Amino acid sequence: VNVDTSSPNVTLNPVTVDNTLDSAELNTGFTLNGKTVPAEPGAAVTVNLNGTTLTGIVGADGSWSIAVSPSVVSGLTNGTYLVSVTVTDTAGNVSQTVTNSFNVDTTASAIAINPVESDDKISAADIADGLTISGTSVRIPENGTVTITLGGVQYTTTVNASGFWQLTIPTAAAAAIADG
Repeated sequence: VNVDTSSPNVTLNPVTVDNTLDSAELNTGFTLNGKTVPAEPGAAVTVNLNGTTLTGIVGADGSWSIAVSPSVVSGLTNGTYLVSVTVTDTAGNVSQTVTNSFNVDTTASAIAINPVESDDKISAADIADGLTISGTSVRIPENGTVTITLGGVQYTTTVNASGFWQLTIPTAAAAAIADG
């Protein structure tokens, strides 16, 4: 009989690449992620963010991710906040709490990209009529330029009055995208 009394270890990656949520990220949501070391597949992940508890499960490779909807962070104003995570393995052992700080800065311009072709999957039919990429922006003026670089080629479009932008990658360029 094996008795598991070892607490799992958990890591928490920065909230965003720059560890600062901007207006676009607050309006569209984001994903928190990390790992258990060693891997603890099936372990329960509990995140506390701004008084809201979010849950998830550790995957087979030891990684975990939890989507954070805009409603969870809608009340955050400029400043520094804390996010914490614990993991409970399948034997009931609980990790130490890992807490990271992050910033909110709603004064900077920001851009968000919607899922490509609305489902983040590119099919042959999507390529046949060109690849549509769209998103929203904050604090970018109407007719401001958005540039998307794909395969080393830059494609530009402009922002409308409500902050929306959209462009279509030509069929030939879309067809050159490798699988994966």
